[in-house]
Amino acid sequence: VEYARGLLESYWYSRDTIAAFRALGSLPTADTSNVFMWGHSMGGNVTLRALLALDGEVRGASIWSSSSAGLWDKAANYASHKKGENTNPDDYLPALTAEIAALPFDFDPARTDAAAYLGELQTPLNIHHATDDPAVPFIWSESTAGELARTGHPVTFYVYPSADHLFEGRDFNQAVNRDTAVFRQLIK
Repeated sequence: VEYARGLLESYWYSRDTIAAFRALGSLPTADTSNVFMWGHSMGGNVTLRALLALDGEVRGASIWSSSSAGLWDKAANYASHKKGENTNPDDYLPALTAEIAALPFDFDPARTDAAAYLGELQTPLNIHHATDDPAVPFIWSESTAGELARTGHPVTFYVYPSADHLFEGRDFNQAVNRDTAVFRQLIK
């Protein structure tokens, strides 16, 4: 699918996540009052955007190694990490500008940046990130957690002294157990 290959893919996945949540009500056995959300990497940003759109309808959420920075920062970061290529982040920005210009509607990245609306988030959130994550800068999760804490939002930030982008072994088990414990406390 063409829209899932560009720098705007997380925006399309956010739309799909919101639609999937809305469809839960059509399932006769779904308990829509106890829905939880989890997102990893790009899915962390998808999760934040969906939580904001769903306005407190999700009981709790967790994001792991979240790419929760602004669109331009993400484009520069990913350009500098393209495997097998020595790229300059400035080379990637024209591609993003062209992708935005090709959309059949007006798109303002600043208005769709979840980080700009963290003060409106209603869902309790766990954030997990490894300090030496090679794929997504630790500072992105740290900044998200700090902004949420500043606004008084219920957030817990878990730091793992490893280089795992997707946790493994003990860190994985600990993250799952931490999320499970919080989610169980939030069930109605």
